[in-house]
Amino acid sequence: LFTLNNNSGQMEFRNKGDLDFLPLSPHYNENSVANILAFHEVNSIPGAKIMFDGGKEDAFYLVFDSGRIVKFVRARIGLYYYDVEHPENHEFERGSTSFVSTVRENEAL
Repeated sequence: LFTLNNNSGQMEFRNKGDLDFLPLSPHYNENSVANILAFHEVNSIPGAKIMFDGGKEDAFYLVFDSGRIVKFVRARIGLYYYDVEHPENHEFERGSTSFVSTVRENEAL
């Protein structure tokens, strides 16, 4: 059981289900429009690591050893999300996205 408290009340997440895009089984509520993923659970996915550089982009990446990259972008309300209706905006393969910094960028830090 997972209970979410916010300014409009409480919502209980009693059920668990599998995600199509990640090997996780988060709690869900049939009346909710989103699943909430715990950062520590995403970070514990075998063969993957989280990368984040808020100075470059307000998004974080889940980078798999296989070369698959999943991008979570920040919504206006401050939470990060993956839009299951538009995975093409969130899925990449290593080589199509660069995490390289130039010497000039590093010197500016």
